[in-house]
Amino acid sequence: MGDCIQTTSKLMGGDGVAAAQVLTTAMNQYGVSMEDPIAASEEMARMMNVMAAAGQAGSAELPAISAALQQCGMAAKAANVSFEETNAAIQVLDKAGKKASEGGVALRNVMGTLAKGRFLPKDVKEELQAAGININVLTDNSKNLHDRLETLKPVLNDDALLSKLFGTANANAARALIQGTDSLQEFTEAVTGTNSATEQAAIVMDSYAERQAPINQQFEYFKIFTVC
Repeated sequence: MGDCIQTTSKLMGGDGVAAAQVLTTAMNQYGVSMEDPIAASEEMARMMNVMAAAGQAGSAELPAISAALQQCGMAAKAANVSFEETNAAIQVLDKAGKKASEGGVALRNVMGTLAKGRFLPKDVKEELQAAGININVLTDNSKNLHDRLETLKPVLNDDALLSKLFGTANANAARALIQGTDSLQEFTEAVTGTNSATEQAAIVMDSYAERQAPINQQFEYFKIFTVC
């Protein structure tokens, strides 16, 4: 886990505290058990690489991803949305202007609406069914978020129904996710099974500033010893 924090810190300007916060936020939100330290460290490494790849593929970087996860991580876990797809959705919303915690809140609210199923208002259910939408698909946690959102494509241009379904405050976020299902899938594929954090950290370590840092440190030590 220490290695993961050090690697992540290289992507955050050497800020080890911020790196630890990003990683622990992800693990806590997704309920990663610490009973098996080896398994937990492996999961931390996977999450690290997913978030690093997401920051590289999209517009939301690690601090913004962490802020979004604080708002939506538990809900995503409960909805059986993978960590990869959650990160992808955060990127889709960031591109649509729903950034950091705002994007996390929006994603949480959209997933909460999808989970209502039979408890949706009667008039909304009737409108959805009239559009050929199977409400059971929206609540089916065996399906990924992409497929659940695809189900709503027939009502994408019905502003009134989207506002009634998701609420006025969340209608734009829902629209961005529904019309952005292709991007959602592309982002998900881009962040799955990568070593992005390690690769990016290696590039940082090979930079002039990083190579110069130990030399500068030696000069500082020399100054101290000279004064003494």
